[in-house]
Amino acid sequence: MKYIKKIKLKNFKRFRSFSVPLYEDLNVIVGENESGKSTILSAINYVLGGNKNKIESIGFDKLINTHCLIFQLPLIAHVSSTSL
Repeated sequence: MKYIKKIKLKNFKRFRSFSVPLYEDLNVIVGENESGKSTILSAINYVLGGNKNKIESIGFDKLINTHCLIFQLPLIAHVSSTSL
């Protein structure tokens, strides 16, 4: 069975840098309002099912953490998976 084993975000929406391991059986995302739970799910959606038209319709500028542009850090949304 394939599953996502790690989520790593850099300069994506509200996250400057974020990484979390995921597990095969069950993963729960819990947090305060506006803490980034939906952003994590959006990143998975863009990586696994996103296409150029979908991202352009949202607006690429809304996906970038503009507070980090001063430092010229790369935009990365990376999802790893593995087969069992």
